[in-house]
Amino acid sequence: MQKSITRAIDGNNLHTIGQAWLADETGRKGDLPPEALMDVYALAAYLARTGATPDPRLWITRLDTVVAPSYQFPGSIVNPDDKSQLTDAFRAAPLAFAAALVPMMSKLPPETPVMWTRGLKPDGTWRIDSPYGSWGGHVVFANGTLKKFEGKIGGGLTKWGTHEPTSSIIEALPPGTRISEYVPLTEIAEHLRRQMLLVRLAQVGGLLLLAVICVATRWGRRNWGPLAATGLLLAVWFFLWDR
Repeated sequence: MQKSITRAIDGNNLHTIGQAWLADETGRKGDLPPEALMDVYALAAYLARTGATPDPRLWITRLDTVVAPSYQFPGSIVNPDDKSQLTDAFRAAPLAFAAALVPMMSKLPPETPVMWTRGLKPDGTWRIDSPYGSWGGHVVFANGTLKKFEGKIGGGLTKWGTHEPTSSIIEALPPGTRISEYVPLTEIAEHLRRQMLLVRLAQVGGLLLLAVICVATRWGRRNWGPLAATGLLLAVWFFLWDR
């Protein structure tokens, strides 16, 4: 029962942050400054400096799997003497939420997710080290509304540029959107694709080299010992590169 109450409070806190972000944007009438889009801590610092959400307790939950029972909440988000700097305590705090680092929320369709409980995976489930483990979490959308998801998203998001349901936070955001807790999978996939292409080219090159050595050795009637050693090394290298 207590956990349900705390989760409800956390959801309200996330809703408050989303509403404050939207209200700040309405008053600002422009994009967020680049320094506010570095990560979720930078976003929190910006909203604290503007007075939108100065309370650090909004960003942290007692139910977080990485928060000890004796955890002391930070006194403030930014240094009172130098508001351009985060306090050490807040920088070290495990924030309960992640965000899509978008320069202007109001330019997005209303069904676009902009903040959610930390640990949301691209398959629509939450990691075991998220604040509530695999229980689920909350999502705030670009129109400022909040939705609770238990266990998994289950098609509760809308694929970007369509009206199709999706469980993937990646598919629900504009292509290339930076997410505070991980690099968009489109970038990761492209990096891995290029890396594997280089690996395959190197492997093919190694096999061609082996074939050349075989032909040269056979043609020159040389000792097969060095060839066997080279072939063994290439075989081991081929195996290890595939791990």
